[in-house]
Amino acid sequence: MHSPGKLLIFFLLFSVAGTRVEAQVFDQTERKFKEGVSLYNLGRYDLAMSQFADLTSRGANTQFAPLAHYYYGLAANKIKKYNESNNMLLQLLSRYPGWEEKDEALYLLGANYLALQDYKRGFDYLNQIGDPQLGKDIQGLKQFFIKEVDDLQTLKMLNTQYPNDRIVAQALVKLIQEKSSNRADLELSDQLTNQFGIEVIDQSGAKPKEETGSKQAYEKKWTKGYYNVAVLFPYRLSEFNPRRRSLSNQYAFDFYSGLQLAKQQLQTEGILVNIQAYDVGNEENSVLEIVNNKHFGQVDLIFGPLYMRPFELVSSFANLNNIVMVNPLATDGTLLENGKWVYLAHPSIQAQAQEVLELAKGKNRLPVAAIYYGPTSKDSAMAFTYRDELLKDGGKVLEMKQ
Repeated sequence: MHSPGKLLIFFLLFSVAGTRVEAQVFDQTERKFKEGVSLYNLGRYDLAMSQFADLTSRGANTQFAPLAHYYYGLAANKIKKYNESNNMLLQLLSRYPGWEEKDEALYLLGANYLALQDYKRGFDYLNQIGDPQLGKDIQGLKQFFIKEVDDLQTLKMLNTQYPNDRIVAQALVKLIQEKSSNRADLELSDQLTNQFGIEVIDQSGAKPKEETGSKQAYEKKWTKGYYNVAVLFPYRLSEFNPRRRSLSNQYAFDFYSGLQLAKQQLQTEGILVNIQAYDVGNEENSVLEIVNNKHFGQVDLIFGPLYMRPFELVSSFANLNNIVMVNPLATDGTLLENGKWVYLAHPSIQAQAQEVLELAKGKNRLPVAAIYYGPTSKDSAMAFTYRDELLKDGGKVLEMKQ
């Protein structure tokens, strides 16, 4: 999601005039607000909401109240309490219609309603935003949610309501091409294709003429003489302490060191590699800033991110731009569902279980197994996956025990 930007470090300086009681009340309000921000930054969103809630009453300090409303909405969004987030944001806009960061609240409202699949309200709030700098973020947000819509009637309705929205038109054309043979639908697809210049593959399987040029451009980047590799890992540089001998995320630094060694080896073979490291944890904001940076579009290969939500966002970007993306640590086969450009460096747990089953079938046509597994989550995942594959193939489980 779009970064709150300057809101994260937005504090005001006040004069010391006034009574001692007023100053004391102000100090308590400021402290409570800062504690709420700290809890938010630590990912403790429920506790942060409790802190901000006390600052959103009608009698609260008006200098902190708008920000408290907004941060409450952000925290609620993070834990998918979208309706609760919306209620606070609508209260914010009602009480402080002239708030200078109004566009941030409108953006968050739009994101919440899209997540609730209330697309009309989501689009209506996003379309009220006046800051042109949020344009790319708005487009990315719409694209992320609209590509998940799998119902023709929903997309047709949105196209009727927002006839000039290219993202809706592209999604509708794609779905018609995939699902419909209705003449009216195909005529609508042709109309939108001509109106927006959308490239599609027709039902005969013929590719657009521009496809050749696109393919050549893709192939050319592998013969240009150098490669840009992006590494999106949770380095947590803000928490880095050189005095600590071991770090919980030591693997991230070890992996980066390994890439540097590989880079040196490749250079001796005449292959030049530029490595770009990005500090990416479980926050959506930083990921959207990265993919919306024009320089990131020059990347040829992406490693990471490791957390699910950032991985989904970056995989959308990678698939849109034909960029190979590799998760170097995961064994979760569902990650491959994020697109044809997504790969795992290690075989998925399901693939490993299938290989074990094939080996067992080589010994016995109808394998019978006793399954014993260790205490880790990976052990249990492997065991239950093997059991499911075995049963699906007609085998029998005599015993299953940790």
